[in-house]
Amino acid sequence: MNNSIYCSGWFRARKKVTELYANEKARTLHVSREFYGVVIEKDKQPYCFLEINDTFVLVGFLDNLQREYLTYQFSEIEPEKLFLKHAQYWKYEGNTDEKIFSTRYFFSPDGTLKIEKVNIRTNDAEIFHAKEPVDITANHEKYPDFGQYEKLIKKERLTFPNN
Repeated sequence: MNNSIYCSGWFRARKKVTELYANEKARTLHVSREFYGVVIEKDKQPYCFLEINDTFVLVGFLDNLQREYLTYQFSEIEPEKLFLKHAQYWKYEGNTDEKIFSTRYFFSPDGTLKIEKVNIRTNDAEIFHAKEPVDITANHEKYPDFGQYEKLIKKERLTFPNN
């Protein structure tokens, strides 16, 4: 069962919720499209967090050590229609919080895809561009109603090329 915790955000470095909000306050912020955060718990552990602000929604997925290992960034491209324009994976050094590798995916509504792989330790980067447009059907989502985040927190929405 999922539990939603409304807040001012998820403090990544300290791996905890900042300033809890009552449901009524979060609903008011949502309706007025002002910034608020949501932490979704699964099995009483933080699973992911959302940062929602007007035309932007960020979803950060957490591993069992509560490190952000996958991020989705959605932007509103038409009224009430979000588009996943950026996804990023991180790899960590063992059980530490030290990020050692990143893969970023940049999507455009026309199907253009750019992939950037970065060795964070050496700052070496490789950039790839898809030769053909990719299917971005799964990148589109309706702007969520308050408390209805299930579609935004789907991890398996895209088939990425091998990392």
